[in-house]
Amino acid sequence: MALPAPIGRQRDVLYLPTKGRFVVLGMAGSGKTTLAILRSAFLADPRTSGMGPTLLVTVNRALVYALEKLSRAFLGI
Repeated sequence: MALPAPIGRQRDVLYLPTKGRFVVLGMAGSGKTTLAILRSAFLADPRTSGMGPTLLVTVNRALVYALEKLSRAFLGI
């Protein structure tokens, strides 16, 4: 399972500052779930300034499903 590359404003959201809190709003299908996964990976990446352990908590079933598939595909879980 491969995630699509961020496009347009999605890149702006992905690379927001590593400190602070942000609210991301968008229409259905705009990529919010995908960006949540990508942003978590970005924040946990050792090459990211200010990186560190990252916990993604959600009640979004689509995100839970996507994370489970990614875990199996990339981590062998």
